[in-house]
Amino acid sequence: MPVLSSVRWRVVTMRQVTGSNITISTNKVSIQLPLGGHSFSVDSLPDALLNSEQRVEFCVLTPRTTLVPREVFDEKSIENYLDIVGLGCRASERAVASDNLEQIVAVMAIDSQTLDAINLAFGSRASFTTPLLTLPKYSSAAVWLYREENLLYIKVYNTTLRFAEVVECECDADIVQIINDLDKIYSLSDYAIYCHGVRPAAMRKLLSKYYSDVRCE
Repeated sequence: MPVLSSVRWRVVTMRQVTGSNITISTNKVSIQLPLGGHSFSVDSLPDALLNSEQRVEFCVLTPRTTLVPREVFDEKSIENYLDIVGLGCRASERAVASDNLEQIVAVMAIDSQTLDAINLAFGSRASFTTPLLTLPKYSSAAVWLYREENLLYIKVYNTTLRFAEVVECECDADIVQIINDLDKIYSLSDYAIYCHGVRPAAMRKLLSKYYSDVRCE
């Protein structure tokens, strides 16, 4: 199977298993495909996974991600959804979608070579997702933040979902600027801000300088 450049992977822990660096649930394995970094080879995955009948979910980390209501989603127009919001696939990418049985469908750009290798190894057992599909439960106005690599996943809730987007952030100043821009639209003084992902405590400390209700979960 081919080795794929500019992609590295890590298994997302779904159930704690002592002494193992790969965790498999009873019916699904989730693998993240972060931006850049090291090469990725399907052969580096455990033989037990490659030869099993388990469903394998790939979490695609990319700023070229958008959400589409299921009732208007059309698989034949998949790349158009990214084009409409100005996040069209690069020449080396194709679009994939999450499970269209859910109320919201995520459309993401993925490296074409990566997609070909996944399809070859897993066929219909492969599915795709994104952190932007996370469904936090809040009883009051809230901002959900999830940081992974140089990406910040953002969802703004006030009774219903008001905003959902992935933005690139190279440094702390970028995070502050992004939230300040949202503040101009949603007046975040009335919102609780919840920090998740990589170094959430550091993100909470950073944003607490500017906002009164910042929480780390």
